Amino acid sequence: MAVVSSTADPRPHGERPASDRPVWRVLAFLAALILAWVAYQWFFDSDAVRFRLTVDVATPNGIRSGSSVIVARSYKSGCWGPVEACRTVSEAEGEAVHVDLGNGRHVFAVLGWGAKGEDRDKVFGIVAATLAPNKRVEWDEQQKLKGSGNVPPDYIPTFVTFDNLKDPKTARIVAPDEFEKVFGPGFRLAGVRLETTSNSITRSIASVLPWLSTTDYLNGRGGCAPTEAHCLYRGNFRR
Repeated sequence: MAVVSSTADPRPHGERPASDRPVWRVLAFLAALILAWVAYQWFFDSDAVRFRLTVDVATPNGIRSGSSVIVARSYKSGCWGPVEACRTVSEAEGEAVHVDLGNGRHVFAVLGWGAKGEDRDKVFGIVAATLAPNKRVEWDEQQKLKGSGNVPPDYIPTFVTFDNLKDPKTARIVAPDEFEKVFGPGFRLAGVRLETTSNSITRSIASVLPWLSTTDYLNGRGGCAPTEAHCLYRGNFRR
């Protein structure tokens, strides 16, 4: 009588071989990362305003323009804990607007406002000031504003030029009405425009100002005195 030998599979029904488990774990991990990234993007964009800032400069050879896409966010943080821990976080990402005026002349509309570029908070109100002037607009309403318009005088950024683009210490402020005085006859600020957009944040200024990655304050020190002509730092050009 023939005897048939067989070995029973000791694994519970439906259990995968051990060699397959690492693959599924990796796939599950990657899927979790993708979901986390999507949630992250949704969360931050849901509390953000995204806009393109464009600067037009009249020159003897016609209009020269430059633009930059900037994102401003304001959201609550820490609100899952004690009430005292709940706070509003405001942050902006983007770069200064660079306009190549030709013949070695350059001007930047920095991420700063005021006579010295010291006001860094107007980035959170520039969309409302442009698209809903003379109205009080809360942040959640500002996110819904769409369109384009001319930036009002109070929200025109600070302008900066360099005697030598490779040397941050040569930076100097240019008032909106002093373009001809600084750059020569025929130069003037023609306008600053804003439009909401869904485009990606601009990331190109490092090719123009390569020292940004190694410089904090443009004066080369760890800070600046109130009597100095400006207190420009890396964050005025890239955040």
